[in-house]
Amino acid sequence: MVNFRGDYWTDPNARVFRHAATAFMHDCMLRARGQAKYVANVDMDDLPFCSGDGNIGERLEEESDKKPRAAQFIAQWILSQQKQDWETVESPKNVRFELSSVRILNRNSIRWDYRVSKKIFHRPDRVIHFDMHRVFKNEQNSEGLEYEAVDISELKIFFLHLRRFERDLIIPKLIRFNESFDYSQLIALNHRMTTNYAIRMRNQAFAEKIMTPWAHEARTIMRNLEQCRREAFGTRLTGRNKMCQQSSSGCRGMLTVGDRFHFASMTWLDLTHTALFNSYVES
Repeated sequence: MVNFRGDYWTDPNARVFRHAATAFMHDCMLRARGQAKYVANVDMDDLPFCSGDGNIGERLEEESDKKPRAAQFIAQWILSQQKQDWETVESPKNVRFELSSVRILNRNSIRWDYRVSKKIFHRPDRVIHFDMHRVFKNEQNSEGLEYEAVDISELKIFFLHLRRFERDLIIPKLIRFNESFDYSQLIALNHRMTTNYAIRMRNQAFAEKIMTPWAHEARTIMRNLEQCRREAFGTRLTGRNKMCQQSSSGCRGMLTVGDRFHFASMTWLDLTHTALFNSYVES
């Protein structure tokens, strides 16, 4: 028998994640119709950011007035690195966002697919078919014209991609950073986030709950997620099945319906020392 396990074209398990990712994103968007004007599908390490005065909602409203046929606004997705000092967090009240430690990567130091990919603010009532980074089809307006995707890369609205948990933060590669970026914007944002967080934590019993030693467990979980990308469905990532690296998007079924996936047994041990990780940068 020909061993086709992990081959993107012949092994259906190597691409089932594509259907899973599409399903849960469309599930979210359909439920948002009539409930929200703008929805963005983002990862936990993506931080939507609007520089200067105003906020994201106000900026998008301004652009909607200029582009009445807009179904979505496509924004820059900026890769950065941020070291974490998790050992100092004993309880929720100790959480600090530490955006002052963020370093934006020089565009030429970002892996090609991450360099060209962008993130999207959708209008749920106008979109039909899409994935995390692309739009395939939109609804039509009353005149029979399809609503359009509008690129707002030139505006100061973007998604900050905070890579917090890859090995490159422990053993850094020789990469270049963007020294022209206005980092004072992130310091101002950090101040607003910290202030709002402190207000939400005020008089909350949860704020005092002792959570240590959680840092080790957190790192283990993050490394497992990274390895899930690298060794999807029990198959190791190679030049022939690179698409498997996106499988983490399908690691769980849609929460709204309680579906479950059948998992392959883990084929790696002791991630701290032996795991292979994706690299998002180029030297």
